[in-house]
Order: sequence, then structure tokens, then C-alpha cells
Amino acid sequence: MFELDGNQRIQISPDILNIPEFKSIHEEDKTKDKSKSYSIFEYIYYMCDPESPYNNYPSEIKEKQVIKDFIKDKEFNAKDKLILKAVDKYNELVKVPEHYLLEAARERLFSLAKWLGSAPIRDGANGNTQSIIKALENLPKTLASFESLKLEVSKKAAAEGKKKGSSRRGNRES
Repeated sequence: MFELDGNQRIQISPDILNIPEFKSIHEEDKTKDKSKSYSIFEYIYYMCDPESPYNNYPSEIKEKQVIKDFIKDKEFNAKDKLILKAVDKYNELVKVPEHYLLEAARERLFSLAKWLGSAPIRDGANGNTQSIIKALENLPKTLASFESLKLEVSKKAAAEGKKKGSSRRGNRES
């Protein structure tokens, strides 16, 4: 459906316009160069794709950053029915159920990092020093578990893609 080129710009497979949800967006775009639909497709890719580099942002920042970087239309509305339908369809086509578990784990890591960075250290009977130390001690195991989960989800997604006959190639495949 979408692939990244060497400049981290999406390349759109013409086949995507056979999918009704994407065709509707493309047909509604009245610009000569179809730049509006291209921007929406970029938004969908960078918000939804498991390989999106924007997954490095916590969810509360991710959408704002994607819109800032790719959407030039001041009238853009991510809650537009056509866009929501296309987002749902994209998720349905490219994600395996385990991707949602991975996304939840990623959000928990962001929350943990936020807590570690902002929790005031309190000593004494009601202090939190021990829980902070325990969290820091467990970080290597937590990160290793997360990396292992990413690998397993990637394997599962590749296997599912082969079963479905997917021709989608990620930006890391050759």
C-alpha cells in the first residue's frame, strides 16, 4: 500500500485506489496534483503503520507532530468520516492483533519514562526511593522484554502477510 523512499516520503501503490476507503479520499480531492489526498495518505501511514518512525512519540504528541509535519491544509480534520474509515481500513489491512499489544506496551514505557523523570524523590517512611530504585533495576529486563515483543510481532506480521498474499514491503525489507 505505502512504502517509504530514501527520503522518508511515502510512495503510494496505485492498487490502493482499488480500496473504497482510499478511493473516496482520492476522488474527493479536487486539487490538480492530488496533493490533499497525498497528505491524508501520509497522515494515515505515519499515524498507523507499525513501521512509522512517529511511533517514537507518545500518543498525546504523535498526532500533533504528524499533522505539523505533513498536513498543510488548515481545514484538515482528523475526525472526518472518510479519514476515520480509511484509518480503520489501513489498520485492518496491515496490523495483526499483536500490534495493538505492542502499542500498549510502548505507551506504558512512555508513562514509565515520564514517571521516572518527574517523580520527586521522597525519603522516610512514606518515601518512594525504594520504588524508584526497583524500577531502575528492572529497566534492562523491561527493555529486553519490549524488544523481544517487537521482534515477535514483526515475525507474526510477516507470516500473516505471506498468508494473505500481501505484496506490502516495509522500509527495512529488500
